[in-house]
Amino acid sequence: MSDAAKPAPRVTKDSEEFWAFAADGALMLRACNACGALMYYPRILCTRCMSTDLSWRRASGRGRVYAFTFVHRAPTEAFRAEAPYPVAIVELEEGPRMMSNIVACAPEVLAIGLPVELQFAPRGESGAIPVFRPSSEEAS
Repeated sequence: MSDAAKPAPRVTKDSEEFWAFAADGALMLRACNACGALMYYPRILCTRCMSTDLSWRRASGRGRVYAFTFVHRAPTEAFRAEAPYPVAIVELEEGPRMMSNIVACAPEVLAIGLPVELQFAPRGESGAIPVFRPSSEEAS
């Protein structure tokens, strides 16, 4: 099954800008204009100081695997052909951590601390989700 045929994210009023950026190939983090905190996932107020004065900041797309596991029993038919597949928490270069899939990575290569870089996988009609692959710098 193609990535585009997999379930699309549920877009809410609070996350619609984030998903629009993702569809355009940009991973954007919420930035607090009051205290400077960077946040992932999209929120309507700062998790550090509770300010609502927020803006968007483009993430570099680089990070490291913080933790990972392999999904052996896929939750839906759309993912069964890929099982087992890795799911990881990636610590972004900017600090926030996010859960994502790791793609284009042999299981024996995946390790805590592995440098990874962003790419987008299509979802639904015109959407995309952020996923990560081993950094091209690591491969060279």
